[in-house]
Amino acid sequence: MVLRLKYKDKNWNVSLPTVRAFHFEQDEVKEYVEKGGDNPLVFDTNIISNCNTNCIYCSTQGGKYDVRYPQEKGYPFITDDQYKDVIKQLPKLGVRTFFICSNGEPLLNPNRFLSLARIAYDNGVRVITYTNGTTLSDSFLKKLEEVDVNLVMKLESFSPKNNNEIILNTPKKRKKSFYGYTYTRFMGQTVPNFIPRAFETYSKDTNRLGLESMIINENTHELLDIREWGFNELGCPQFLKHVYPLGYVMLRGRDIQPTEGRKVEIDQEIKKLDESKGLKYPDFITPDHFSFDSRRLMNNLTSSTGFPFRVFGHEREGVYHSSQLIKTKIGFGTGKIIRIVNEEGMIDMARYFGEISKNVGEENVWRPS
Repeated sequence: MVLRLKYKDKNWNVSLPTVRAFHFEQDEVKEYVEKGGDNPLVFDTNIISNCNTNCIYCSTQGGKYDVRYPQEKGYPFITDDQYKDVIKQLPKLGVRTFFICSNGEPLLNPNRFLSLARIAYDNGVRVITYTNGTTLSDSFLKKLEEVDVNLVMKLESFSPKNNNEIILNTPKKRKKSFYGYTYTRFMGQTVPNFIPRAFETYSKDTNRLGLESMIINENTHELLDIREWGFNELGCPQFLKHVYPLGYVMLRGRDIQPTEGRKVEIDQEIKKLDESKGLKYPDFITPDHFSFDSRRLMNNLTSSTGFPFRVFGHEREGVYHSSQLIKTKIGFGTGKIIRIVNEEGMIDMARYFGEISKNVGEENVWRPS
């Protein structure tokens, strides 16, 4: 059965689907919430990367820009050697998981990704990334598995035609390196061939694998089928996300978002399915309630001092916070930039988290009622 992140206290009683990198025992979460402190349990970094697909719901236009970070000059990019310093400092500060994400496809530069993942592995930090799967050859998957990388893989539809149209949009007009997946039958469904390849490679511990689907008009009729297939046949979670109305979504003027009424129906359908699997969501509405997995808890949970469970960094020395947990968002719409590099030009994650803490006042923290 799919791995679960569980937490229960007087306000929270949840059991959410997750993968191993995002899994924390009840005692770990309880200690973090009650003890307080100025460090997160999960640290995200957003590396700069292009993308070889053309998803109709992309908010960053295939990796051409990052909507979550101001593009001011004067903030140089973190070098790979500096990134390695960042990773080495994380476990000393209580950070358990390093989420390597991107405004494009994070695995387009396999050697760079592997070098960062190996440093994390050698320092006891778990790594997770989300991928379109286009780079997942047998040899690359084996290398990722060896350094304990958790993979959440894109699957939008069981129909090859529909899946390709969602991810490629108009492949004939594109001049990129990817023109469509190769499909195969796997566990009773037709899916891109990197999915069975990944489960075969990770066969000893498939708790490190998950699926990701966007909630759009083109696939709402299949979302529950994909989710149930993941639960029943693969024993893995499906990470679901609503669309941000940015990037290609706005440029194309294409209405891909379900109506508010349909979104409510989808929420109810997913909740009913998950309850049948023994999962439990909060009994109240949270500020960041658009996901149906462990991110819902992580994006809304803070320590007793109000410090977020999950913090976001960027390759360009700044911090942004995309969760709606913090009403006054740090570095995302406020102009507040906190640098990972200190005044002496050195990586100092303790100072970095400390400066974030100073800007997370009690008045800016949402708490369950």
